[in-house]
Amino acid sequence: MVATDIDTSLLEARGHPRIEVVRHDVLLDEFPAATFDLIHCRAVLVHLDDPARALERMAGWLKPGGVLVAEEPWIDVARLAPDPVVREAAEALARSLDTGFARRLPAALSDAGLVEVRADSDLRFFAGGSKQTDFFRQVLAGACAELVASGSLEASEARRMQDRFDDPGFCDCGWPRIGAIGWKPGAGSRAAPRPT
Repeated sequence: MVATDIDTSLLEARGHPRIEVVRHDVLLDEFPAATFDLIHCRAVLVHLDDPARALERMAGWLKPGGVLVAEEPWIDVARLAPDPVVREAAEALARSLDTGFARRLPAALSDAGLVEVRADSDLRFFAGGSKQTDFFRQVLAGACAELVASGSLEASEARRMQDRFDDPGFCDCGWPRIGAIGWKPGAGSRAAPRPT
């Protein structure tokens, strides 16, 4: 099994003898064609300048009949939040990320040459102070740090948003993660012609 990232420090810290950790940029670095039976990426494509090219490259690294699973956060949902602080942060994120890419993920897999593409999503609500808040707090802390550093978001607004997560009266949905799956055509694949 191979795990890749541009920054491998967290992967290396969680080391496992059966996992090879590789520093790898999906847009620049190579793998041999037809290397993998399965490729899974999560919350990667939304950060890239050219996610379509990344998917094409990943599809090329699949063996015939191999499967690609991609999961991306649909951040646009936060732009509709009733809370103005959440809306402002989502608008700031939209200036640096393609916050609507997840909605286009199934089409992007098809465009990359994969077949029998399917997708789904799950929208969940959470209350301030709940266990689910910890995940969103970590995600938001990283996003807010970048936005504050770039001047896209005031530090006071970032603190106000973090404070919401401690308020038991706060309730909102997280960013739904859209998951899509597609198969590379080829002998033995789900997409191969079935005998008559």
